[in-house]
Amino acid sequence: WKATSRSSSCDFVLQNDMQPLVECHAFSSVLATVDRFGGSSSSREERRNFLYVMEWKQASFGSSENVSTLSLLVTPKSRNESLDIISRTKKLSLAKLKIIIPKSQRVMSGDEVSPWSSAMWSFFRTLRLESKADRTLTLIDSDDPAFALTVASSTETPELAVREGIVFIPKLSELGSFGEHYERSLGATLVTGGTGALGNHLALLGWSTSICLVSRRGILESHQSILLQKFEILNIRSNFNRPRKCFAAFTSQSSVTGNKFQTLFHLSGTLRDRLYVNLTPDDFEDVLNSKERIISSILLVGHQFRQQVLFSSVTSVFGNPGQSAYALANGYLDGLASSSVKVINWGPFVGGGMFQSAGRYPFRPFEATQLGHYLSGALQAKNDNVTACYPGGIVT
Repeated sequence: WKATSRSSSCDFVLQNDMQPLVECHAFSSVLATVDRFGGSSSSREERRNFLYVMEWKQASFGSSENVSTLSLLVTPKSRNESLDIISRTKKLSLAKLKIIIPKSQRVMSGDEVSPWSSAMWSFFRTLRLESKADRTLTLIDSDDPAFALTVASSTETPELAVREGIVFIPKLSELGSFGEHYERSLGATLVTGGTGALGNHLALLGWSTSICLVSRRGILESHQSILLQKFEILNIRSNFNRPRKCFAAFTSQSSVTGNKFQTLFHLSGTLRDRLYVNLTPDDFEDVLNSKERIISSILLVGHQFRQQVLFSSVTSVFGNPGQSAYALANGYLDGLASSSVKVINWGPFVGGGMFQSAGRYPFRPFEATQLGHYLSGALQAKNDNVTACYPGGIVT
């Protein structure tokens, strides 16, 4: 996406249960338009790629002597500090606010990223869409906040970063072509959220020598009985405040012992879709538990996976009205991306995932049966953070 583009006039309606939740008429510049994703609709249809990587490009802006005094420095170091900031935000007016969140974006190679700072960045992306501040709230990641404020005061760019006096803006660039099939075996695989629809499709790809599907809910649908015939399924209800005991539950009940797990897929997720002003602390806790707490518990044990793949969401990349808690949780996952941790920000799926048929969305959904195709491309990519989405249309 290009920071110079302003907005779109299309409607957006998100529904929670049977009640309309929010209606917006102006998307911020992070939302998809044809030119932001490289080429016309017809050329995108022909390529059928839809895999992108966020890059920070050098930009040239002047500085202003009239520096905005409406600025907020956000430096969370823990879950509790992040939730405290979220609670205090309800007292703020976001219009014209410059929010500085150091160590939230990987702008240059070698940048240190804090997962909690990354989470807060994604949280404020959604708040910008929910509020009337979508054209005036600016997110800044800078090693020099004072200089960054002079730059931000001279432009309406919604997001920017400063490194060593150089200004950068984000752009989503399309990845090149990729092979049709992922040729590398995943070995023994542990899948959290494994009995959800996407977990079903992942297991049935046959990429793993053995697979253990971990679920807090177990088999829910009669059609999932095929999983019982082919795969090992564990219904784990461990306390994730005690990670070693939790991981021990995986390994003690599994015929694939902890010493043999080579690949981790983290698919767990929980939704609490409401406007930020209607969310409670418990809502944020519930959504964070399925994303942050589970992965933190597993990683804290120190098991050496050969490969870790975390399923994040486009919500953390673009924001989404009514999903500030979900953006926060997925933003945390984005901050974990590294050479050994692949993070994939998925767009919606029909026939799987958390896509709800009611309402209108800025992305066309993938079919769940296409998971293998796009997952193959994402795993082949050298980038540690890949966005997979089908932009350019509103579907009902």
